Amino acid sequence: MEQGPARDAASAVSATGTPIARNAPTASFGISIYKLMTLNRATLPSFRLTERCEWRWIFSALMLTLVATSASGQPVTRPDTVALVGGTVIDVVSGSRMGRSTVVFAGDRIIGVGAAGLTRPPQGARVVNVSGKFIIPGLWDMHVEQALPLWNRAPVDSNAGFFHPLFLAYGVTGVRDVAGPLAVLKLWSAETERGVRIGPRLVYTGPKIGMGPVAPGAPFPITNEADVARSLALLKEGGASGAYILELDQALYPALMRGAKAVALRVEGNIPYTTTLWAASANGQRVVDHLDALLPSSSPDEGSIRRAQRLADEKPWWARLAWRVGAMRPPKDAPTLPLESWSAARANSLFVHLAANHTYQVPTLRLLGTVNRSADSAIRLPPPPLELRAPRHPSDGWPSAPYPSSHPVARMHDKLVWSVGAMHRAGVPILAGSDTPNLYAAPGLSLHDELALLVRAGLSPLDALRSATLRPAEFLGATDTLGTVGVGKVADMVILDADPTVNIAASRQIAYVVARGRVYNRAALDSLRARGVAMAAEIARYWVAKRGAGK
Repeated sequence: MEQGPARDAASAVSATGTPIARNAPTASFGISIYKLMTLNRATLPSFRLTERCEWRWIFSALMLTLVATSASGQPVTRPDTVALVGGTVIDVVSGSRMGRSTVVFAGDRIIGVGAAGLTRPPQGARVVNVSGKFIIPGLWDMHVEQALPLWNRAPVDSNAGFFHPLFLAYGVTGVRDVAGPLAVLKLWSAETERGVRIGPRLVYTGPKIGMGPVAPGAPFPITNEADVARSLALLKEGGASGAYILELDQALYPALMRGAKAVALRVEGNIPYTTTLWAASANGQRVVDHLDALLPSSSPDEGSIRRAQRLADEKPWWARLAWRVGAMRPPKDAPTLPLESWSAARANSLFVHLAANHTYQVPTLRLLGTVNRSADSAIRLPPPPLELRAPRHPSDGWPSAPYPSSHPVARMHDKLVWSVGAMHRAGVPILAGSDTPNLYAAPGLSLHDELALLVRAGLSPLDALRSATLRPAEFLGATDTLGTVGVGKVADMVILDADPTVNIAASRQIAYVVARGRVYNRAALDSLRARGVAMAAEIARYWVAKRGAGK
């Protein structure tokens, strides 16, 4: 098992990567001030003084000065206290910037944020000079599948050696996993929380409802309300934060919604053929992935389109027989059927409906662009071996043979991209998700592709940044600890060489990553990347050998 950082003085690393010593005086006074600063965020008004200076920054700066010294004049800094000095903090809520700032964190929590002219680092803190750089909250990838076997039937836990280093190396400090065994995901989450494994923070749904049993011993297929209740109970027991739905009988959908609410699980994922996007949103489905059912629901012929698509997807025996004897014609180009009757007016009404119900969308534009052989240059093929093996999929021709813009699939893709921008303008909350590792999506790296594609779709760079920081915190109900750089928040940050709110491409220009209070400099980030690449190469060799053996 990979070991996380020890929390002693010997484990400290300087900004240049060399070990440093730390003082270890008492922290009791500092803890009291931390509590006071946390109270400040909830009770004091945030009056704007200038465009880039707010009362809350000044208050935090004054408290930070108190943290540095006790009444007796002796240092009270915790031995794991770090100060990031000189950078520009980007407030993803307001879009304001605080230049020449000081951000102080002790262990896993931020204990001070202030303007450098108003405060100084606490005595004894490790100082990291980030002058000229930009500090943003740690990024979240809200759609990954890191626990599915990459090695056929080899142990799934080996995936951690590939995914986890690369997520952190590219600034992804949190992920929402929507597949994979509950036991593995629960183990990874617990071990990263305890600090015995490095990796991103993790929320997960476990196996998808309708694809198979959600846990060993779970009922499948799900045929009655008791099966629904048992599946939800096992998901909750396994630590899941939501139930990802793929398919379910129409009569059982209300039971799923009621049961999930009863055990405090969000209903997430796709839109079953047995319901509609309109109904799922109205009934409380919290998030929809892959823009599922969006185009059919933007057509007045939604019912007939969905029936045809279901027939083409499921291919029941009676339909195959009817197609064979010529009694029926198989649906042609079922995914593109909505193009014939798509309505901008109905689409806009749908978006207002989704916004009113606060139904989140995870577009996974990178995945959709690959499936549809998009010619968009923002959809990048990762450098080998990170693209892993080529999937058996119609997208095998991408990127060397993209569809022309007149092709129905390309037109459908353009409609989906337009819809993302229109939903955002209507107030539908957007979450950034890459669907790593599907279809050449490399861990961490592909999230930056997704951010660029969201900007192409019509989001501002700041809004794209919010989709991977603030919006995930809101979705998880965790804005008290996640989503912004502020006092009391977790010490997850990305320090960039350029301003991502001016050009989202700057999200790739990573100088440092702070994850759970541990600072990774460029050398450490390069080391993480090298470990992930080495594991990817091993996976690639496995599949080359397997194909060579004719398996």
